[in-house]
Amino acid sequence: MEKWKILNTLFAFAFGVLSALSNAKAMWNFPEERSGVSLFRRSIAAFEGEVVTPSATPEKGIVLLLVPPTDIWGPSYSFSCLRLFVVPACIEVLGARCFYDCEPFSQIAFEAGSRLRKMEEKAFSGSGLQSICIPPLVETLGAFCFSHCSFLASVVFEKDSRLQTIEEHAFQKSYLLRSFVLPSSVRRMGVWCFSEGHALVSFAFTGNPRFTRIEKGTFASTRLSSICVPASVEVLEAWCFCGCRFLAVVTRAPGSRLRDIEERAFSNSGLRSLELPMSVQVVGSKCFEFCRSLLSVTFGPDSQLERIAEDAFAGSPQVWVVLPNGEGYSAEQLDQGWTRQ
Repeated sequence: MEKWKILNTLFAFAFGVLSALSNAKAMWNFPEERSGVSLFRRSIAAFEGEVVTPSATPEKGIVLLLVPPTDIWGPSYSFSCLRLFVVPACIEVLGARCFYDCEPFSQIAFEAGSRLRKMEEKAFSGSGLQSICIPPLVETLGAFCFSHCSFLASVVFEKDSRLQTIEEHAFQKSYLLRSFVLPSSVRRMGVWCFSEGHALVSFAFTGNPRFTRIEKGTFASTRLSSICVPASVEVLEAWCFCGCRFLAVVTRAPGSRLRDIEERAFSNSGLRSLELPMSVQVVGSKCFEFCRSLLSVTFGPDSQLERIAEDAFAGSPQVWVVLPNGEGYSAEQLDQGWTRQ
């Protein structure tokens, strides 16, 4: 009796798995309507070649989802031969994990007149993508969108880019990306956005940026040698340039509104000297920790500085800090911080 129960249980389980796989495959092979939006799903057979140009795009198709459910197939199951993909002009969204972990994949092209407006999270994460020219209507690059793209060496934005948001970790650990020119339309770069980009030596802000914060860890552990902080930036968040050992020069655009420099913002960086704008009010804990090449930090006589947190210059033995009153102090003398009286 017990044997029959076990056999029945095993049979029911096997039948359930086969049904799930059958349903998933059916869902994968055909477009479907969901909340009035047609999701364009291509069959696995569509990727048995090096170049793929979808020939039958649905009239209402605005979302391109290339990866089958990851709980049924591995994330790169359908891309064993894919090298180049041409995105139809009608597509408005590249779905989450669209080319996730697809190492053979190296190139993507967009048809003329592309209506693409969003690349969702992990769209290219872990792929073999080498370069990309992002269409002008794209407004959002999702979280981890290009993270761990070990071969990505070039990211270019078409003229009149409307990009507004680069979400967290978007380019983290893109090891070959050497330079980046940020469109002036961008309003936010998420936390750890370019962190651990060990080849990133140049980053340029264009036009008049509108974002007010460089968020946590944005450029941590990159090879930047210099950076010009836009006038619109009011806060340098914690860890934003931490571990940038080649960062020797930090300048600011005229009319700087920089107010707060948070904890460990420049910790373990290669700074040599720094003249802070009069608008700076707070310097956070361990902000310039282990900056062994740092020789001077100067606050002008008109500075609005209110507080330097304790240990702000810990482990920076050579630094000489000139406060708004004109008095100079060593790192050791500022161990307990400073507060305007």
